Amino acid sequence: MRIYVASSWRNERQPEVVRRLREAGHKVYDFRNPPGGPSTGAQGTGFHWSDIDENWQDWTPSQFAGALGHPDAINGFAMDFGGLCWCDACVLVLPCGRIAHLEAGFVAGQGKPVVALLADGEPELMYRMFAVMVETIEDLPAAMETAAETEAQRHRAMADEEDDGPCPLCASRNFVSERRNDGCCVCLDCFHHWPHARACERGLQRTFGDNTDEHGPAWWDMALLSGKSPEQGREGYGDGDTGG
Repeated sequence: MRIYVASSWRNERQPEVVRRLREAGHKVYDFRNPPGGPSTGAQGTGFHWSDIDENWQDWTPSQFAGALGHPDAINGFAMDFGGLCWCDACVLVLPCGRIAHLEAGFVAGQGKPVVALLADGEPELMYRMFAVMVETIEDLPAAMETAAETEAQRHRAMADEEDDGPCPLCASRNFVSERRNDGCCVCLDCFHHWPHARACERGLQRTFGDNTDEHGPAWWDMALLSGKSPEQGREGYGDGDTGG
């Protein structure tokens, strides 16, 4: 797998995590030693605010905002953000700060798996977004196998996307495909629903619970998804427009 290791410059476990993952055969983006620069040990060649100003810790908010436009900051961001887009998964090595959590959140938001290597500290509710949480570096190999399967499932779902449309009623390709729990496709133009390529329509109740009527998914929720008013959404349903 291609893995982005998100952590802190002060985290002593980060270099060991990078080494272990590479020994296991993974391709790893190391923010301390990004591609194109020689590895110089723990200090590395990645971006440092001190490259811009040795007194960076005394900046005012306006000075910080202005420094984001510095050429060194732009280049450093481009390198790390490129790594985030390149990766198949992220390993968040705690303890770490805001930047690492932004990076992990970005990867999770793309639907890619995040493995959190935990440390002592306050619990965080939003860690439910992460695929796996482990306590030791020794736990990482098994965790990455789980992450790899999660990523493989995501790619299979993406490959099937074309099989789901267009809408059989109005031919629109403006639809959402709910693949979890044997869900279905819902057209955001006419609100028709139909089984997606790998499910059957009985999954509708499982996916949307009791929030359904004789027309399938609740017209209120589907109207909100499409940006229409609830009244416009209700008008989208007609006799025989119940799917499947």
